[in-house]
Amino acid sequence: MSTRVVLAGVSGYGARHLAALRRLEEAGRAEIVALVDTAFSSVEHDVVYHEGAAFEASDLDVALDAVDADLVVVATPPHTHLALASTVLRRGLALYLEKPPVPRLQDLAVLEEQVRPGQRVEVGFQLARRNLAVLTEAWNDGLVGTVQRIAAHAALARADGYYARSAWAGRWFLDGTAVLDGPLFNPCAHILHAAVQAATVVCPGWKAGDLSAECYSVRDIDGDDVIALRVQPVDDGPVVVASATTAADEVLEPAITLHGTRGELTVRHRDGEAWLRRDGRHTTIPAPADSTGPLDAAVADPRGEGDALLSLAAMRPYLRLVNAVVEACGTPGRITAHRDRVEHAGDVFQRLPGVTAAIRRVVSEGTLFSENRERWAAAPARMDLREYTHFDHPRDAGVQGSES
Repeated sequence: MSTRVVLAGVSGYGARHLAALRRLEEAGRAEIVALVDTAFSSVEHDVVYHEGAAFEASDLDVALDAVDADLVVVATPPHTHLALASTVLRRGLALYLEKPPVPRLQDLAVLEEQVRPGQRVEVGFQLARRNLAVLTEAWNDGLVGTVQRIAAHAALARADGYYARSAWAGRWFLDGTAVLDGPLFNPCAHILHAAVQAATVVCPGWKAGDLSAECYSVRDIDGDDVIALRVQPVDDGPVVVASATTAADEVLEPAITLHGTRGELTVRHRDGEAWLRRDGRHTTIPAPADSTGPLDAAVADPRGEGDALLSLAAMRPYLRLVNAVVEACGTPGRITAHRDRVEHAGDVFQRLPGVTAAIRRVVSEGTLFSENRERWAAAPARMDLREYTHFDHPRDAGVQGSES
């Protein structure tokens, strides 16, 4: 019998999930029984999202009252995740929650309390398991020696339309609601999550200690589009560094780099291909064979045990960093005076000249923008993460949305 699936959110990343679910439906493994999106409440809605007999609704509760479901996939804006995920959990259904899971640590705690014993709940860091396996194998084989630093890095070029697509895009807060949209918090969240998880692999018991962070906005947006952070461990273990932008002058694909006493290993997030630099030589390690993705696995066995790396508990170290960075920085530093504007293929891009090279320096040296004397950088914000458990920001009204 095929798994009955409800998809909440059919645009943006939800469109990818819809395509994947259609593929699984054609293979006889899934049945899309309902689609939920606020677009369905519009009188102008005339798009056929699914050729089957899927029920359409603008309210998740209405959909779940109307159909029998085994699994609910939530792929709506991040600040709506808490309410929608809570609806799913209260009904005892399996949940596949797109990343980032929720904006705040206290929201995560609410969801954790609602999970029933044996209930399958996973967060959509789709490639985390595969890429962490590549890093772990290299470390186990001694290819880089003792890992001293782990760096997550990316430089993306997003057109202005990326930030104009919705009211929440590029915002840390929307009408008093925490959104926390930013390069390392949303489009590159995968690599920040993977870097923290990798630290616990090479040093079991690794805990975050002192945080230093710099956030900047090249565009006229509420949140950041350039970021660098560094986390010192409480005791032994590697330093974790992360830097990313969506205002790149040169694209740098999202990746993780292990810096060790014997060499360096960079794993590309997209496919797991890796490059080892040791003893003056560069070696390419081919991407691993494709494996079953977490959405496919959830569809195959919605009542089975989920991947622990994608559990709500596994999100806490990543979310602690996200919350602490925003709380420590307060607001991004405005560096709009340093940007330039380019047009390409009909799209307009705001760029920060030299930012990709600046990110490379952060990765190679483990130092932040200001420490590298970038002309637009200011002193970092700092915070002790040892006892950090709760997001507290003057702009946060403590209300999470419920729109899909």
